[in-house]
Amino acid sequence: MLASTSFDLFQKKEFQMIGIIVVMSITTIMFHFLFQKISNTKFAIEKWVMYDEHLQIIDKIMDVRGYSLIVKAFELERIEDKAKEIFVFTENLVTDIPKECFHEKEMEGNKNIGLFVSIVSENIPKGKKYKYFLKNNKENRGYIKHYFKYHFLKEKNKQFRENITFYLISEAEFTFFTEMYLYKGLEGDDMAFEWLPAIGEHNDIDKQFYLSLSPSQVENINEIGIEMMDNTPTITFSSYKGKNI
Repeated sequence: MLASTSFDLFQKKEFQMIGIIVVMSITTIMFHFLFQKISNTKFAIEKWVMYDEHLQIIDKIMDVRGYSLIVKAFELERIEDKAKEIFVFTENLVTDIPKECFHEKEMEGNKNIGLFVSIVSENIPKGKKYKYFLKNNKENRGYIKHYFKYHFLKEKNKQFRENITFYLISEAEFTFFTEMYLYKGLEGDDMAFEWLPAIGEHNDIDKQFYLSLSPSQVENINEIGIEMMDNTPTITFSSYKGKNI
């Protein structure tokens, strides 16, 4: 009687295990079926094509313009941390100003507001010199005020106020397609990078990509920066306090 009961229990457990295996098998088959369906949707195909096109474009740009490699934000931060002077060529300053400096209407269309604020905020007390080359317009003059108000209200930054200089370039002469960074005073040669916001996600610093420029391109950018500094309207903290913006 005991042996019979044990056999029945064994059979019951065996059937339970078989049942579980059958359910898992069916679930796995359904998952693969659904995955195949989802991955072949128009949306998925379009996203893959878009990603593939970006890679092809990057390859062509690197071949034509002499880029050597792609780096991510954390790698660029390490380089910036070692540089003594940074040239930034940008259409506006929204990435270096926090969201609280903007009204709701101002934020419309500016999807990368405050993206690099923490990096700049950490570097100013280290005595780094920033030279910004911007389009000369009313919007950027307003952004400069926001920049000074935010970054130099902090006591620890006061002694570094004159390390920040803005060069206002006429819109006709400003021909940069995206942001460009030139790092000077490194232990080795100067380095320069171009930001690729087209493939980076908005407001996510960990998903930003940069193209490293070749030595000849670095030299060109350096020359352009020096040339732009001549006979160009300049704004420093002193002129900001004097309200001459």
